[in-house]
Amino acid sequence: MSLSKRNYNKMFKDYPDVVSAKEVAEMVGIGLKKAYRLLRTGEIRAFRCGNTFKAAKIEVIEYIYVRQCAQHNGNDPEQK
Repeated sequence: MSLSKRNYNKMFKDYPDVVSAKEVAEMVGIGLKKAYRLLRTGEIRAFRCGNTFKAAKIEVIEYIYVRQCAQHNGNDPEQK
């Protein structure tokens, strides 16, 4: 079953519009170290705020949505 971006927005409605690395990890279901890597490399667009990363919630949703579509089409980059 494919989820639309609208469904993801509903799933994450309790998260603020700008999320921390810890919240990114929770949303994506990954460890904090990997969340920092995704933010640092730009796989999830983010910005630095002092010594921490922040990302717009919509950027995290976009990352999840694109990754889900890739998995559905058999092009999951995590499987390579």
